[in-house]
Amino acid sequence: MARTVIALVCLVLGLSYVVQARLWIALVLEAAERPHRLLVPALALLASGLALIAGRGAEAVARPGLVGIVGWILALKGGVLLMVPQAVRWVGARREAALLLWIRGSGIALAAAGAWFLRA
Repeated sequence: MARTVIALVCLVLGLSYVVQARLWIALVLEAAERPHRLLVPALALLASGLALIAGRGAEAVARPGLVGIVGWILALKGGVLLMVPQAVRWVGARREAALLLWIRGSGIALAAAGAWFLRA
């Protein structure tokens, strides 16, 4: 059950990153103008990443290495948003194309991880 939920969240979020990348950029840059708006998403990313890292050794997890990698990515992303929210604005203002590539690339990676979780 937990594997299916993780897979569906990865698929939906990944496809959303790919299809709606410009909307995600606008959302993140708007939130970066007021760093307190990034607090809840950053804490959610950090908590979900740490939960994946802690739970990757469970017997129900078919691919503990992949779960650990996704967990570390989420935890690091949440940590950066908590500690340095201005970095998002700095990167977005200077290199919107790089931010677009990063969001779409992470969307493809998340969707692929979700498909792999479902297949396992």
